[in-house]
Amino acid sequence: MKRIDVYYDGRVYSVGQQELADIQQSIVDAQTRGGAWLLVNDGEGTRRDAYLWIGPGASIALVPIPDESSAEGMEEKDAYASAQTPTSTADVPSR
Repeated sequence: MKRIDVYYDGRVYSVGQQELADIQQSIVDAQTRGGAWLLVNDGEGTRRDAYLWIGPGASIALVPIPDESSAEGMEEKDAYASAQTPTSTADVPSR
């Protein structure tokens, strides 16, 4: 995994070097406890720590960004490509 983009309050942050399931569990734990801070990166290039308050009802989206050179990234690209490829001429719209 290259990184995970975090959409929160209309802005995009990112998290690197962590697995999606671990971040999801951190969010669940924070909401269960009534709230907690989630450490993310603000900005591109130079790392700037940002802390997002995650509590019950917080609107947050996680978007995994695969590493293009990894096997995981290649599998995701292949799965996307096969989903976009018609399997028969019946699937191709006429003009």
